[in-house]
Amino acid sequence: MVIELVSKLLGEPSKDLEISTRATVVSTFEGWGTSLAWFANVVGTGPISQKEPIADLLFDVEQGLGLNIVRYNIGGGENPNMGVTLEPRACIPGLYTSAHQVSSLSLEQDSGQLWFLHAAVKRGVDRMEAFSNSPPYFMTKSGSVTGARKSSENNLREDQLDNFAEYLCKSTQLLESSCHIPCQSIEPFNEPLSSWWKLGGRQEGCYFDIRLQEKMINSLYYHIRKANLDCGIAAPDTYSTEEARRLLNKYSSQTLSQLYRINTHTYSAKGRKNLYDICSKRRKSLWVSEYGDNDGSGISLAQTIISDLKELNPTAWIYWQAVEDSSAPHWGFLVCNLNQNRDDSFSIQKKFYIMLQFSKFIRPGFQQVYIEDDRTVAFRSPDGTKIVLVHVQRQQMTYHLYFKDWDRNSFAQISVYRTSSHENMERIAFYQRWPLQRRLSLFMTSNSVTTIAIS
Repeated sequence: MVIELVSKLLGEPSKDLEISTRATVVSTFEGWGTSLAWFANVVGTGPISQKEPIADLLFDVEQGLGLNIVRYNIGGGENPNMGVTLEPRACIPGLYTSAHQVSSLSLEQDSGQLWFLHAAVKRGVDRMEAFSNSPPYFMTKSGSVTGARKSSENNLREDQLDNFAEYLCKSTQLLESSCHIPCQSIEPFNEPLSSWWKLGGRQEGCYFDIRLQEKMINSLYYHIRKANLDCGIAAPDTYSTEEARRLLNKYSSQTLSQLYRINTHTYSAKGRKNLYDICSKRRKSLWVSEYGDNDGSGISLAQTIISDLKELNPTAWIYWQAVEDSSAPHWGFLVCNLNQNRDDSFSIQKKFYIMLQFSKFIRPGFQQVYIEDDRTVAFRSPDGTKIVLVHVQRQQMTYHLYFKDWDRNSFAQISVYRTSSHENMERIAFYQRWPLQRRLSLFMTSNSVTTIAIS
């Protein structure tokens, strides 16, 4: 079954939406996620009265978003002999127990992320990716995890390539043994061509030119197999989809063959379809592995999710930091103080409910089905008994839905939920039998996200 939506703009602010049963499936969805990293580093070492309810809201499908994927940040750990410029929350410790040694590692060095990893798995998380923002400081040219002395300059010492690959593999083995879920992939670098990774920065970062990226991928590929890890390499985790496309066109055939999956961020996302075409041609799946924005209404988030899903066809969609610092409240689903004056308070933001409109209903294993409207995405359950449409609306409009060719006996009810400036995923309509003549009109308020769940 596919959902086809035919839009006819009328003279008044309304659209006709014809929803019929046709056979085409675009992709199968693995799920939604967040990177642990900074927020988990802090909240995970905080009071139970704060971190338990936050874990419920993020990972429990009944009480919260039901995110089922986490990205675990394998830290580099800053040089203790340098003045620390990192934000307190961004001081991710390395897992090594003594400097210049990767033979002895311990997850207890990173107790905050580790707590959240276990809490997430307990609540249903079943997928994990390990990623690095910087090699350990003693493997870098500058002696710091913040970047090289000059922007756009490689900071990983080439004589440390194999040691860094070994560090990533051993860290991943520890994570799998500790949480008892497989690590699907290792991402060895983050936004590798970005020019802002420079000594003295406020977060970990490391520039890799294309030649060094390929060397790193080759070394990691070898060490994954040497360690008998059942996981692959994800790359290149670029800031934009266009940058990812350019890199994939420049990688050698050997490098491409060593990639298990393509990762991209969508902070800038021009030419999404061009990147999808390359992934499809290379027969590589794709994750949107990072996105975030400063629009507190959540409407930009919703439109980005829909555009990413429709044009990139990712098998997973992952937000950067689900919990944000109170100094930047519009970025997070939840907000608390991550940098100073710690207490156990936190607040739920509008973005939480916008995300809930997607993650509550579109679950792992659901199949994305083609829909023509650029503001609507559609999914069905694996057994075909549930259909979900999520729509973002910037200007108020009435939608006239026509359920063409639908078997009344196959579906029993329709529930409609909405988040707007004055609503937080409220159920605004419920039908226990099919509407008269299979027609239904819904008024979409401005700056809102509406979910139509049919079962």
